[in-house]
Amino acid sequence: MKRLLILVLLLLSIFITGCNGKQKVELEDIYGKYYYKECVYLNERNVFNKDALNDAYRDVARYSIKESTFAFYQTESQTPTISLKHINYKEVDVDENIESKEVKKLLKKCTTRFDIYRLEISQGYSFAFDGDNVYFIEFRSTNNVHEVWHIFSLEKRD
Repeated sequence: MKRLLILVLLLLSIFITGCNGKQKVELEDIYGKYYYKECVYLNERNVFNKDALNDAYRDVARYSIKESTFAFYQTESQTPTISLKHINYKEVDVDENIESKEVKKLLKKCTTRFDIYRLEISQGYSFAFDGDNVYFIEFRSTNNVHEVWHIFSLEKRD
């Protein structure tokens, strides 16, 4: 009887806490180097296609996330294509500012998302985490609509 009570209490605590085996990612754990794996979402108005992006970026394009800087290297060059300094990473809801049902479905398994801010202004870049899966999200504002432009799957390498 005592074992049954312990088992029931354990199951109840798992149910109450919503434990699903996935934990949020802590900010200090996101820092590092990431490499492009593949394009998993592309806005229909984007002039590129997934195959072209995959051919150009796979294992070449890289991202550097540090405590107060972010850099994107499009090629093997040491000069970044995008370099943001004096930034901070703000944890937001995984589906914040996302209207697309396709994107919401893609990101629904993610536990954590960090947006890049500078001077309290969003820079239009996010990183979402689902276990070992890492996604880079870029937003664009067109016609006063803030929408996801593309999502790339990344691989962390140290």
